[in-house]
Amino acid sequence: MLKKIIILLICFFCLSACSKINDGEKNNSMNKAEQEKYFDYFFLHNDELRYLPNFKNASEIKGDDSLLLFAFVNRSEKDSLLFSYEDFNFVCKKYFGKIFTIENSIMFNKTDVGFEPAGFDLNDQCYYRLNTLSKNADGSYSAFIEGIVIGECDLWDDEEFRSKNGQIIYDMIKEKGITEEEAVLQVFKSVSYKQTFDINLKINLTFKESETNGAIIYLSSKNEGKDID
Repeated sequence: MLKKIIILLICFFCLSACSKINDGEKNNSMNKAEQEKYFDYFFLHNDELRYLPNFKNASEIKGDDSLLLFAFVNRSEKDSLLFSYEDFNFVCKKYFGKIFTIENSIMFNKTDVGFEPAGFDLNDQCYYRLNTLSKNADGSYSAFIEGIVIGECDLWDDEEFRSKNGQIIYDMIKEKGITEEEAVLQVFKSVSYKQTFDINLKINLTFKESETNGAIIYLSSKNEGKDID
């Protein structure tokens, strides 16, 4: 009788251990899925990160050109240079959860119906790679993201003005017949991406999933990388 009890206890502990292992595998699988989801999101939505203002919480976001430029680049009506007040409010609500007022702007002129660019170029390209992702107790996420800048001159045939990163991308395009975006993604998916690229953009983020539009709501942002020229 005692042997049967001991055997039953051993079986119970074995089953319990297996259950914990399986639960751990499920959690790792979930975390991997989330990592892949946001890896793809930040790579594809690079204009969000490139122009995201620095702020500790939404109440600290200033209604200045940095916010207006972010909203303009991520506007829904990209076929028109006229940026309506309605669209500006929509973008702010979508990405920050609230509406802001622009008091003064150097980069845009105010009209009766919206904002018009006063004249600037956005020729450089930035690409971002999710480095670490963790989930906070309140359900939000903390992320550390690294990135590179590909300058306007980097893909010209004249190599005099080409950066190290630009040279790598240029060679991959010529040798493999792939696009700039595909070349960057191939390197970013390699474990040795830091040995290949010069990482010149670093961003610490907190964010949460939006409940309505499939985007994310940014809760804080600290860009430690170099400024875009």
